[in-house]
Amino acid sequence: NVVGIVRTSEEWSWRYAKSPYFEPEMIQIAEDVEKNKIVGAIHVNLVEDIIFNSKNYLIGDINDVSCHPDYIRNGIATNLMEMAMEYMKKRNCDLSILTADYKGFARSKIYLKLCPNLLLTPQKG
Repeated sequence: NVVGIVRTSEEWSWRYAKSPYFEPEMIQIAEDVEKNKIVGAIHVNLVEDIIFNSKNYLIGDINDVSCHPDYIRNGIATNLMEMAMEYMKKRNCDLSILTADYKGFARSKIYLKLCPNLLLTPQKG
């Protein structure tokens, strides 16, 4: 769906390009080259060390997974997820975080397929 937060250009710039941890590979874009149109995107926005039980873990946060409604079920979101996971693997992340609608289509058809050991906690709504 296309429901979500609409960001201003200033917010976008701060969240992505001006973030002190930003690397261009954190953002992946899918394009319909024949129509010169962006049809999907994904962002890995945090790669940071977290201490848990006296041990350091490098965490990546997958965020802003999107696909234009006219292009769903073409493997775009799956390919973008695979590229994001490859980026985190390259960065030697120990864990990744993804927040998704517990009953949503993407959770069952994309996220659990790519990450069968994914631990999900239902959110009260």
